[in-house]
Amino acid sequence: EDGNMHKTPLYVLITGLLILNFFGAITEQPLHATTGITIFVDDSSYPKRDGTAEYPFRTIQDALDIAEAKDTIYVFAGVYDEPLIINKEVTLVGSIEGGPSIIETLKDERYTIQITKDLVTFESFTVRDTGHHKTSPIGALICIKASDVVVQSNYINDTDSWGIYLDPTSSGCVISGNDINNTKKGIYIDNSDTHDIFNNIITNSTDDGIYLTQCSNTRLYDNDISTSGQGINVQYSTATNITNNHIFENIYSGIGLYGGKNTIIRNNLFEKNDGNGIYLQTANTEIIDNTFESNRRGINLDQSDCIIKNNIFANNTASGIFTTQFSQDNLITLNKFNDNTKSAQDAGTNTWYEEQQGNYWS
Repeated sequence: EDGNMHKTPLYVLITGLLILNFFGAITEQPLHATTGITIFVDDSSYPKRDGTAEYPFRTIQDALDIAEAKDTIYVFAGVYDEPLIINKEVTLVGSIEGGPSIIETLKDERYTIQITKDLVTFESFTVRDTGHHKTSPIGALICIKASDVVVQSNYINDTDSWGIYLDPTSSGCVISGNDINNTKKGIYIDNSDTHDIFNNIITNSTDDGIYLTQCSNTRLYDNDISTSGQGINVQYSTATNITNNHIFENIYSGIGLYGGKNTIIRNNLFEKNDGNGIYLQTANTEIIDNTFESNRRGINLDQSDCIIKNNIFANNTASGIFTTQFSQDNLITLNKFNDNTKSAQDAGTNTWYEEQQGNYWS
């Protein structure tokens, strides 16, 4: 009987502890696991550092080391000499409270920033290589090796390499609102699919403002691309949609299309390109509702089965449209040709009217 009397309170005690531990485990779950936490970074001096707004970490890498999925890292203005590998699903926001958050490494790194985890957002930073430390001909300031990544509202400039590189493991990314200046290629997309590239300003790329190779379902819209070797260069890609862009003052073509098929080019403004507005060597392309103003040639057509319709060609110094002997079965109709040196030159076998409607010739 005495033994049972001693067992009863012990049982109750153990049961109570288990209950407390159970509810404690629920209430003490880290905030990371649900909505994520906020972490702060500032390169200024603080007496202690714990990642709070009052005592932020000194480096972005310190914040990344403790971050977990869905955390947000806010970076105050400053200069951060650190290459980064972002391998967690986090949001990084720079330029907090005033000036720019500048990421510039003084080492010869192939990639200044690598994003290797899906669903990362990277915004409002300045990423640059003003000292030209990067020597790799296939390097980049930002390299994306993941899907559904957002890179927006950044200043990306001053490198002998590429600005943003989306490698073949990437897909479904959004590149928007960036100012990209003085790079080799502003944006390079390599053998990957379904990206949205919009609202970017791209200037002074020695090769191409935007370069696509072997891609599909890429959408390029509302970009300003100028003063580059070639505005947009599309190689062996399918279902590219190029809409509402302003492409001007490039050295060669505003757009060069080589190989591939099923491209749509609609409602763009091509002006003052030293070469062609469009050099077209991609079959089954639709060029509709664009304006070609003061280029050397509006369109140089070297392919078949394309539709060129409802465009305006004005003040182009060589010709509005030039078709080579290899162009055939293209439909060219309902376009307006105003004050070009030559409105059109056709060396191929193409159709210039449809349903008894042709083109307007000034």
